[in-house]
Amino acid sequence: MGLGWRSIHTSIPELQSGLDKIIEQAHGVGIQYIICSAPWVKDPSRIKKLDPSDPLVKAYGKYAPYVAVLNSLTLDDWRWCADQFNAMGEKVAKAGMTFGYHNHNFEFKKFGDVLPYDEVISRTDPKYVSFELDCGWMVSGGYDPVAYLSKYPKRYHLLHIKDLAPNQPKGGAETTEVGSGTIDWTSIFKAAHGAAVTGYYVEQEPPYKRPPLESARISYDYLKGLTV
Repeated sequence: MGLGWRSIHTSIPELQSGLDKIIEQAHGVGIQYIICSAPWVKDPSRIKKLDPSDPLVKAYGKYAPYVAVLNSLTLDDWRWCADQFNAMGEKVAKAGMTFGYHNHNFEFKKFGDVLPYDEVISRTDPKYVSFELDCGWMVSGGYDPVAYLSKYPKRYHLLHIKDLAPNQPKGGAETTEVGSGTIDWTSIFKAAHGAAVTGYYVEQEPPYKRPPLESARISYDYLKGLTV
């Protein structure tokens, strides 16, 4: 189909158990970015096995164990994650690729006055750790992508362009076609031009109100016509 494969998403457990294999496979298909999009806990043994009757299982199904981990993350866990990113990023850099971290909205739940996302940025080495900014998740978490792109222009290499549907509760994360939601894309792309951003991905998550390819076309047409 003529599509290139430029980056992949993975998780800390996958990276811990198979980073060498991931690097080997990435080289084989021309990947430039190895992105971690799933933090973890320093001590997994403290995460108890969920009972089938647990509300998390009913709400999230097979993803319930991961949600349980996210709900249990401490500030020390986030600092441990940052340390893992430094070590993994150094190894990825030596292999000729770039390591990065992709946010959701749970990085923006404060521990006192400390924001985990800021902690990860400050504790990671710019030589080894870049960031893939998911604009929709950041806005859902209550923060401004423009502010982060302006404050840390050299840290951001990739973007996820995800619009948030209007008329949802504060902190909601229902997505819609790009340009049909509440996010100011003109300001974000202006900030991205002043950062180290090399590319972006349009992302829309189900449930879809239209066929997925129709939604993709709407987003594409909006972005193609966007003047920055």
